[in-house]
Amino acid sequence: MSNAMRAGAKRAASSRDVFRLTALTAALLGMAGTACADTLLCGGPGCTLDPALTYTSVVVNNLGIATGNNSRIAGSLYELTKVNAGGGLTLTGAYILNDVSTPTGTNGRGVTASGVGATASLTNSDIVLRAFSSNPGTNYAHAYTAGVGADAGGHVDISGGSITASGSKRTVGMEAKDGGSINASNLAIDTYSSFGHAVNAYRTVTLGDSVTAIDLDHVTINTHDLNYAVGIQSANKGASVNATATDITTVGTNSFGVEVFNGATVVLTNGSIATSGATAAGVRAYGGGVLGLGAVTVNGTRIATSGLGAAGVVAGAEGSAGIVNLNGGSIVTMGGPVGTDGSAGVLAQYGSQVSLVNTSVTTSGANAQGLLAAQGTSSGPTVINAVNTTVATSGAGAGRVRGEWCPDHGERRLHHHHWGGFGRGATEQRQRYCADGHQG
Repeated sequence: MSNAMRAGAKRAASSRDVFRLTALTAALLGMAGTACADTLLCGGPGCTLDPALTYTSVVVNNLGIATGNNSRIAGSLYELTKVNAGGGLTLTGAYILNDVSTPTGTNGRGVTASGVGATASLTNSDIVLRAFSSNPGTNYAHAYTAGVGADAGGHVDISGGSITASGSKRTVGMEAKDGGSINASNLAIDTYSSFGHAVNAYRTVTLGDSVTAIDLDHVTINTHDLNYAVGIQSANKGASVNATATDITTVGTNSFGVEVFNGATVVLTNGSIATSGATAAGVRAYGGGVLGLGAVTVNGTRIATSGLGAAGVVAGAEGSAGIVNLNGGSIVTMGGPVGTDGSAGVLAQYGSQVSLVNTSVTTSGANAQGLLAAQGTSSGPTVINAVNTTVATSGAGAGRVRGEWCPDHGERRLHHHHWGGFGRGATEQRQRYCADGHQG
C-alpha cells in the first residue's frame, strides 16, 4: 500500500463520520498548489473540508454536518456536491467545478440539496458547470443539469459569489424542482447554452402538487446564447420565483427576460430587464388548462427590448392566455434595425388580462403599438386596464392610447382605459376615469 493510501486509511479509522479516499489527481484537475484530491463522505457532525485538498466529490448524509473555508471541489460526476435528506453543508469561499462533457451527453450538477431537511449554504463561492458534447456538431439535451439544484424538500442558500453554466443544451444556472427551494442574494449568474435559462423553478405535473420556490435579491443575470436562453423561467402550478432588485440581460432569439406558464408565478420588484434578441419579450406569461394561467406581477421594474418583434410584455402565447399586472416601472421597446417594424409595448392576446398602474410605455418604429389587445376567445375578451399610465409611440402606423381631458379637473392625462380584445368572442369598450375615480 502506498503512503498516500495508508494515510487515507488512517484518517478513515480515526472517525466513523468521515471517509476520505485519496487519489493523486490534482495535476489532472489543474489545481495548482494542491497535492491530492479526496472524496468526502459525511454521516455525522464535525466533518471539515481541508482547504489544502481538492475533493473529487462531497456527499453529506442524514445527520451529517460538513463545513469548509476556501474549499476546492472538482470532478466529473452526476452529483459532485450532494446533500441528502437531513444533512447540512456550509461552505465559504469555495470553488466548485463539475465538468460532465462527454461524447454522448451526461447530466450533472455542481451543488444539490435533495430530500426533506437537506440544506446547503454557500457564501462568496464560485460554481462552474461545463456540459459540452466532445463530438463536434453534436448538440445533446440535458435534463436537470444545473450549477445549483434543490429538490424534494431540499433547500440551498447562496450569498455572494457566482454561478457559470455552459454546455451544448439545457445547461442552466440554478433550478428548484419538485418541492425544492433556493434563496440567492448578491449573486452573479451567467449561462452559455441554448435553452440555458439562468433561473428555473419547475414542477413535474405528474408528481402532484408541491411548492417549488426561488427567492432572488440583488442578483445579476446574463444569458449569452443566441437561442432561447431565458433569464427567469417558472413552469407549472406550484412553481414560483420572487425577484427583488434583480437585473436580467439576454441576447438571443426568444430569450425572454421572464417566462411563466401553466399556473406558475413570478413577482418582480424593482430591478431591470434588457433583451436584444428577436422576439425576445421582456416578460411572457401564458398557459391554461387544469394548471391555470401563468401570472407575473411587476412592481417598479424597468423593461427594455431592442430586438425585432420583441414586445415589452406579452400576455398570451401558443394559443393560451396569461396574466400580467404592472405597478409603476417603465417599458421601452426599440424594435429592430432601421426600416423594420417596431415592437409593441404591451401585447395581450387569447383572452389574457393585463393591468398597468402608474406605468410608462414608450415604443419606436413603424407599427409599434403602445398597448395592443388582440384575439379574444369564446370564453372571454382580451383585456388591458391602464390607470395613471402614459403611452408614447413614434413611427408610421404606430398607435397609442392618448390622454383625455377630465372636465372636472382640467388636466390632460391618461387615467383609466379598459380595452376589450379584438377577435372571436371579443368586444371593445373604452371607459375614461379621472384620478379620483369619477367618470369623465
